[in-house]
Amino acid sequence: MDQKTRDDILESVETLKSWDQSLFVEHGGKKIDISCSVGSHATSPPDAPDQPKHYYRKTCYRFDTKFCGVESWEPLQEMLSNACVGCKLTLARGRESTNSRKQLVKTLCCKFYRVYDNRDQEHVFLDGQVAKMGIKEDTVKVQNTPGQLSGVESMHEKMKPKSTKKQIKRKRSDGYSENQPVSRRTHTSLASDSDSRCHMKLKIFLGNDNYYYLASNSSLHHTGHPFMPPHDTKKSASDVSDEQLEWMQAMIDVGMNPSQVAEVIEKMHGVGVFESKMVQNMSAKMRKAKEKALGIGNDWSSVEKAMKYLDR
Repeated sequence: MDQKTRDDILESVETLKSWDQSLFVEHGGKKIDISCSVGSHATSPPDAPDQPKHYYRKTCYRFDTKFCGVESWEPLQEMLSNACVGCKLTLARGRESTNSRKQLVKTLCCKFYRVYDNRDQEHVFLDGQVAKMGIKEDTVKVQNTPGQLSGVESMHEKMKPKSTKKQIKRKRSDGYSENQPVSRRTHTSLASDSDSRCHMKLKIFLGNDNYYYLASNSSLHHTGHPFMPPHDTKKSASDVSDEQLEWMQAMIDVGMNPSQVAEVIEKMHGVGVFESKMVQNMSAKMRKAKEKALGIGNDWSSVEKAMKYLDR
């Protein structure tokens, strides 16, 4: 690959990682664009109904008055999460705060706003290495040697008595050896520092009139990650509704495998991707909850569990 092609590809990638968020919300039975209410030149949306005559400082828009009081925060958060297409919103620092006017302030930020906590680790990379110091080096897992067994001798080696295999397994499960790497290979989608994080955020505060307002010092500009189409967004267990959960349990009870269940739930949901691993984990949690309700312990054998199910 020549240098020009390489530079063009890198430039295209960097361009895709910088984009502006659209923000259409429901207000008075219709959808309006409130992106003009954010930024240094923020203005009130011209088609926004039921707006006050005078705004608080640093705000130009009041949300629909149906969102009234602290108890209506969750529906408002769900509406804003659905309105921000292409990213996933999370509550900053997982808590709430107050401003100088003692008003409740909530900050919803892009999931790439969070920074990886590396206070207890040292990221040291040596020349010629792609991983930090302390990580165990990858080795060849299978290597043919001159003294390797072959043919019937190799098959005989695999056909050891079960008692011998149990002894070997017991020795390995006694505990980890002291020769463990200082660090392990991990992967995270979080930013490595505050400079590389995505600064898209929505600041919402509860006014003295008990209604929610959008702060004009919010940001709708994404950096460091591309736009994610809704049909490619990976869904989690929190996105599964109660009705879909009942269907999932019924499909698992009739013997459908997790990949088939995930495909059915994905079609029922309409958008997004449901992984079979997520369905498998939810199935295990539902099974444990059912066993706990029946009084089945974790140390029960499969025969004892079956007898308990038959005695219901």
